[in-house]
Amino acid sequence: MADAVVSFLVLKVGNQLIEEATFLYGVSDQVHMLKREFKLLQQFLSKANRSHNNEEDMNEWLKQLRDAAYRGEDIIDEYILKNERRIRKRSHIKRWILSLHDLPRHRRVGKSIMAVQEDLRMIFSSKDRFGIQIISDPIPIMSLQKRKRRDTYPDIDDEIVGFDDDARWIVRQLTALGDELRVVTIVGMGGLGKTTLAKKVYNVQMGFECVAWVSVGQNCQEVKLLQELIKKTIHCDPEGLKKMERENLEENLNGYLKNKRFFIVMDDVWEDGLWDSIKLAFRDIKNGSRILFTSCSYSVAKAADPNEDPYQLRFLNEDECWDLFNKKVSCPTDLVDMGRQLVEKCKGLPLAIVVLGGLLSKKACNALEWRRVLDTLDWRFNPSTKDCSEVLALSYSDMPEYLKPCFLYLGLFPGDAEIRSSKLRMLWIAEGFVVGNTRKQAEDIAEEYLQELYERSLIQVASKKSYGRSRTCGIKSCLIHDLLRDLAIAVANEFEFLCVYGNQDTEFLLKARRRLSIHCDVSNKVPLNESSPSLRSLLCFNQMQLNLISLVEGLRFLRVIDLQVWMLGSCPQR
Repeated sequence: MADAVVSFLVLKVGNQLIEEATFLYGVSDQVHMLKREFKLLQQFLSKANRSHNNEEDMNEWLKQLRDAAYRGEDIIDEYILKNERRIRKRSHIKRWILSLHDLPRHRRVGKSIMAVQEDLRMIFSSKDRFGIQIISDPIPIMSLQKRKRRDTYPDIDDEIVGFDDDARWIVRQLTALGDELRVVTIVGMGGLGKTTLAKKVYNVQMGFECVAWVSVGQNCQEVKLLQELIKKTIHCDPEGLKKMERENLEENLNGYLKNKRFFIVMDDVWEDGLWDSIKLAFRDIKNGSRILFTSCSYSVAKAADPNEDPYQLRFLNEDECWDLFNKKVSCPTDLVDMGRQLVEKCKGLPLAIVVLGGLLSKKACNALEWRRVLDTLDWRFNPSTKDCSEVLALSYSDMPEYLKPCFLYLGLFPGDAEIRSSKLRMLWIAEGFVVGNTRKQAEDIAEEYLQELYERSLIQVASKKSYGRSRTCGIKSCLIHDLLRDLAIAVANEFEFLCVYGNQDTEFLLKARRRLSIHCDVSNKVPLNESSPSLRSLLCFNQMQLNLISLVEGLRFLRVIDLQVWMLGSCPQR
């Protein structure tokens, strides 16, 4: 997952080499050569299929690449900064003379750039040693990983809790009067229980003549989906289906369904255009039939039925969480308090509770074991709880590359913080995550990114705008669920994309190489110019009285500073 961080960094430094050419005179040859190296790596990263490579080897290779890219960024920024200061002090006439005096410095910078370039070449050539490959094979209707999870419609889990009202609402929509074919959609982030709710509804006797459950998944091929629908409804020979053309598949399915009042569940739909691509097979059906989609994406639901709002699945409340936990784990009376503390960590996410229950069910039911889990086990991202982390991470890995840095950036904000969308968009732009073009301004593109995060159920709307431009997404402020925030921080920390400082030891500040978010009083801590001299962004969310100069003096690369509740004693002039 963290390859997106390196890919963004490589692209950013490559672009910077172009944009800052004015200040890079004297080392232009080395700069252009370094730019070519970055471009080559960017192209490779965009094609490397992480799922076909060893995770540990891939991470080690990416970390080496990250370090080299950071060194390149530091060298370039340092050179630009010094040149910019000199140019401000000198007239245009003296600049040429200045460049002659700077030849020794140019040579030093040139050697540094060449050293980074050589490192990049060695890292790139080592990809074979690490076994990293480019995989361009087409992906089938569902990846193997997903087939293991969703290959067939699973048996009903009698431990479902908290979905009674939700199920009743869905059933009412499905059984409402009307002969027109209707598509109902359940939307929510991974792990909220969309499939579980759909299973509960699926088993309600609603008088349909034909019922079928089809798991869709990512990278769905339309022909394969049509074949699957026919297998689940008509129950014909699978081998015969493989020989049929798409038009024949559509005609066969449509001809059969016209004479049946059916209910079909299409679980885990990812593509916005899926319904449009297969709806010919459901044309002219007016017998009260219904289709139920489940999806992480709001836009999938709106594409299926633009006139109806999808059913947005909620998080479980405290009582529902405890009920579900007790169905998975037999909690003794003396462990109730500790059990509730563990459940609170799940933040209302059903899947997290189920995974936690599975973990505890394999341990001795005593205070020592449960305390060990509570105090030392970060179960959400531990390999022993891979099911939970995979589902949470699925929403992240499916994101386009341009959106991943924007999502990771949300990890800088405190948990449960209501984030103003206008501020978030400005920060994205300042960081370089969003760049305008000839057709759209950066502000408009940032708003589209925010809307896409919402449609992917990765953020929640805290408040909406009461008015505004018609092209805006309407989100005034947003929230990110704690588990998703933890995911963002875990991925970002792995590649030193950002650092969140809360009451850790002073040594923790040494990890803040590029972006630092402070959530506690750091007045007695080591100055940042000693611990994090390459810091580019500083965000503070803790109220304190402190001389800003003492904190940031010497941070020459600082580009973004956000002092949300800082009590300023004094402020640097520049």
